[in-house]
Amino acid sequence: MKIAIGEDKKRKIIIEKVRKELVQAVEKQRNIVKLDNFTADELNEVLFDRLTCDRQGKQFALPIEILRKIDMSNVNFADFYADKVDFRGMTGVKIDPNKLYEKNIRGCNFSGVTFLDKFSGGYIDDCNFTGSKNAVILNTVKLGGRNNFGDVTFEGTITKGNIAGSNFSGSKGAVIEVGPGKITSVIDCRLKDAKIKGTFLDCYIAGADFTGACTEAGGKIKIDPNDLAFSSFYGVYVYNFESNNYAGIDLVKNVSGCKFDGVKFTYDFGPIYVFAIAGADFTGSEGAFFFPKAILKNDYHGVKLNGVRFPTDFLITGANLEGTSFKGSVGAVISGLQKSVENADLTDAAVIFNNPQEMLQMEGVKSARYGNRAFTDVFKESISKEFDEPTKLLIKKINDAVTASDK
Repeated sequence: MKIAIGEDKKRKIIIEKVRKELVQAVEKQRNIVKLDNFTADELNEVLFDRLTCDRQGKQFALPIEILRKIDMSNVNFADFYADKVDFRGMTGVKIDPNKLYEKNIRGCNFSGVTFLDKFSGGYIDDCNFTGSKNAVILNTVKLGGRNNFGDVTFEGTITKGNIAGSNFSGSKGAVIEVGPGKITSVIDCRLKDAKIKGTFLDCYIAGADFTGACTEAGGKIKIDPNDLAFSSFYGVYVYNFESNNYAGIDLVKNVSGCKFDGVKFTYDFGPIYVFAIAGADFTGSEGAFFFPKAILKNDYHGVKLNGVRFPTDFLITGANLEGTSFKGSVGAVISGLQKSVENADLTDAAVIFNNPQEMLQMEGVKSARYGNRAFTDVFKESISKEFDEPTKLLIKKINDAVTASDK
């Protein structure tokens, strides 16, 4: 009997049956299965489906756990749609990045993949290259955010796209040019092993980790805090030095969460602008000078102030010092009751007060430290030394004088 069915439909039924048999056969195997007896066209039919919407690209047709048991050495990835594909654990994957569908690469983990050519043109976003081989990215590629560039070699200066959230640790040759018309956001970037050129004029840097980065000449990265782009915050107030009070504003310079090891600041934090600094770490930086009134909402939460200098005539008042470390800072003066000193390290900070008891009533004071000791113990000893001992000495003189007059 003749089956009245089109060749395309017939072929589709055959391929579906073959896939089912392949899955059943492979899932029982503990070793990698080589499909050397399949032609390139047969592999293409069995392993891939065409994309919907009449697009010419292709995508995997089998479950990822099955694909990890198949040797991909003879598989052609031309026109493959590289979108949210995890290649970890696959064997023999070789890809020419310039033959990928639309060269629009998103959300892929390329661990174990060998690249057959350099990345030229296209777009890369939210991908992880750590564990890949021969990944070379030219500066004609537009970079998106959240990429992990471990094991990547860069050729040419990076000037395109938004690299926010990317990790350059373990890469080679990365030169990032920042500034207007170039890269303007290094938010949440880990910049180890990268070199920075240009200025940070109108750039966003919140959460950036500069540890292990340097200039093209190998020197410290220079940042003028006043050059940074404005970020919007709700309900922000900035201190107005002319009128000596706070004025409403919704724009600040945001360096929250940054690690500034290897950075040289060329100008002060304040008094012109207000800065958000929560969670920033200034250890290993140079030239950081803070005006306390220019700190957003007096919020020093989690800040490591090692190397930061303060003007001694501007006091830190009513601040959130939870988790703040003053160790290694110079000139910081904490005045009176603060919002919180929970788990704070107040080493190297001076304190002034009207009533010593209020200093012992601050929120979290029992967990605060000074040096390797509890802040409360050091504070009480200092109070005794500064006030009680001189008082006792004068009282003794009074008593001695009275005793002498009775003789």
